[in-house]
Amino acid sequence: MGYFTVALLSASIVLGSVSTTNTQRLPVNQCGPYTAIAKQLIQKYKERPTVIGIIDRARHMQTWTTANGSTWTILIVHASGQACIVFAGQNLELIPNEIGEPIRNRSLNKEKRSKPMR
Repeated sequence: MGYFTVALLSASIVLGSVSTTNTQRLPVNQCGPYTAIAKQLIQKYKERPTVIGIIDRARHMQTWTTANGSTWTILIVHASGQACIVFAGQNLELIPNEIGEPIRNRSLNKEKRSKPMR
């Protein structure tokens, strides 16, 4: 599966709405050293990595978001240290899982993970 397919699938599953009108965001299809792109996402946009998914041995995708979900960015990161922005947008909304609690709380909260499911 190509990285655009994985990124698009991830966007449709995890993310709310895509905005292409925000000209202040980093441009989609911008590629460069991962460290430089990460630094800009952290300093300028106040985003942090929140989701990671393995594509293949040489690539993985990352979703970066602000704490309140106002902006988000999806990167494809290559083993070479290069990264490309493939999607960016606004208004991230988490979709509740099958038992109604947000996915992030369930996967990040070790105490809840260790309890048996009913």
